[in-house]
This record gives sequence, C-alpha cells and structure tokens, in this order.
Amino acid sequence: MATSTVASGKVGLARRIGVPIPAGWAVMTGDGGEITEPPDGENDSWALNPLGNTREQGAHKGYGLAVLVDILCGVLSGGGYSASLDRGQNMSWVMALDISKFRPVDDFKAMMDEMIRELHATPPLPGADGVLVPGDPEADAMDDRLANGVPVENGQYATIKERAVELGLEVVI
Repeated sequence: MATSTVASGKVGLARRIGVPIPAGWAVMTGDGGEITEPPDGENDSWALNPLGNTREQGAHKGYGLAVLVDILCGVLSGGGYSASLDRGQNMSWVMALDISKFRPVDDFKAMMDEMIRELHATPPLPGADGVLVPGDPEADAMDDRLANGVPVENGQYATIKERAVELGLEVVI
C-alpha cells in the first residue's frame, strides 16, 4: 500500500500515456509547488504528497504512517530508508501472525466478516460509490479484467510483441 496520496506507478502511467496528473498528487521538492505535469521518472526534483495531502486533511498523519513503514521496511531490515535509496528502489517488510495465539481462528474470521460487512454498509460521502476496504479495488479490477481483458497502454503491446519475436514465441493476439 502506498503511504502517499497515490502510488508512484500512477504518475508513471500518466507520463507514458501523456495525460496530466490531478492537483495534489505531487509537488516539486525545491519549493513545494504543486505540479500537474507528470515528471520524468529519473527526475529527483519532485515527490508524492503523503496521505491527507494538507495538514488540515491530516497529511501529518499520512507522513507519520509513511515514516513508520520506512522504519519497518528499511531501517529494521537494514536495507535503507527512503532518503538513502535511489528513486524506484523499495524495501519490504513481512510480518506473519499466528492468529490462534491470540484467539480462536474461526472467531477471528467471523468478527472480520462482520467488520467488513459493517464497513461496506457505512453510508458513503456524497459523490462516492461506496466505502471500500483493503483489497476491494484489486478484487474489482480482477473481476473487470476477467470479464473484459487486461488493459494495455499505448506502445506496450508493440514492446510485448517485439520481445516475443526476439524469444521466438508465436504472437497470438
């Protein structure tokens, strides 16, 4: 999960397909000025805004969450934290919990199902389709792609086709 307003991949996609990014996604690091033109991925003079975007909207909380994730992924692992890594490098952190050490697994699952039902039943803000829980956007994307196929951005199909030919593979689509 990105701890920024948006995942950096969405900025890269906007750059590749030639569309602007929404205001509030990114800023120039020198002056903090908002940008809507997707920056070059190699350009280090920009940064993504933290969750919340502004202090009034809780950016300090999003920033705190980002720092916590950086500590767990980079400092704890010894792999390095954001400022010590090149753009695009990321560290990972995995935690496994044995739920049975806390409570019966079936009770946990039942309460999680109840919680998710209640979250989905929460009235959404005006203009929103509904309240989402982690995994909902990905599940929706999976359903859409199973029904309609996987979207391929401009130029990507040609690259895939060229690589397939290089490998001696038959291109069937």
